[in-house]
Amino acid sequence: MVGYASMMLVFLTCFVMFFEAFAAFTAIERAENAARTGARVAARQGSLPAGEAAIGAALPGWLRAQSQYSLEDSGDGFIARVSFDVPLLWSNAPLDITIDREVEMPNVG
Repeated sequence: MVGYASMMLVFLTCFVMFFEAFAAFTAIERAENAARTGARVAARQGSLPAGEAAIGAALPGWLRAQSQYSLEDSGDGFIARVSFDVPLLWSNAPLDITIDREVEMPNVG
């Protein structure tokens, strides 16, 4: 019985770590996509507010609440930045990693 309980603890720990890694990789992909979408919308429309709104709309709700995003005009294009902290699910884990994604899109409008 003790062996079973210790194996369940190991299994549960591995499951939580796997799920956290899956959430982090999914969040990285979604943040990159949101930055690209915001920069593209801003470049096409020539509007910073439209680009920031597109970034917010492209982020899923569970990531939007935990991320910071910005959009700026670089003169010859637009730079979109999205960042968030990992871990996403297990907030008291001893990991302090910030993921930053940046996309620069030339002005096509």
